[in-house]
Amino acid sequence: EPTTTSVLGYSATRSEGKLIVHRVPIFCACERGGVEFGEAWVSTAVRHAMRQQAEGYLPPLHIRHHEPSTDITNAVQAVGFFRILGAEPITLKGKRRNAILADLIFTDANAMEAVLSMRLPYRSVEIHNVDEPSIDSLALLDHEAPFLELPLLKVSDIADEDGAAVAGATFGAAWSMDATATGSPVVACFRRGTAASL
Repeated sequence: EPTTTSVLGYSATRSEGKLIVHRVPIFCACERGGVEFGEAWVSTAVRHAMRQQAEGYLPPLHIRHHEPSTDITNAVQAVGFFRILGAEPITLKGKRRNAILADLIFTDANAMEAVLSMRLPYRSVEIHNVDEPSIDSLALLDHEAPFLELPLLKVSDIADEDGAAVAGATFGAAWSMDATATGSPVVACFRRGTAASL
């Protein structure tokens, strides 16, 4: 069954200090600057990724593109890695195209919070050599418009590592159920972006 990406967002899982956003389209068949990234290119890039993953390699996930810059505030920030799952059809600009899907694995706490609050909604691949099909890394962007206008990176629901739904909750710190000397009630805070429920 072809993938239908919902505007409602992607599912995610928290596990062992990581946030994994599932089945995110990161690239699809297209043409840019006279280079054709057709169905065969996409299929070859997926096969290449599967070989790498079988050997234990996952490509880097980072904020911003690797570009020459003298501004330290625009430095590339490593935030994790991604696992390519395969290619499936999606609709982009009214056309069905084969898209590469990946699980985005975040290891940086600040990046996790930025993703959950939709401060990194765009993504753009880096390809080192267009003649050797491969998605070499993935840049997350806060305001720079990407070439491919893929659905925004929005997390709609989160499951904890045991698989229980947490419905978009963010837990900032561990807490204890031990009784306090004052007998104060326990308060739980569920945060989503700038909103919170107590």
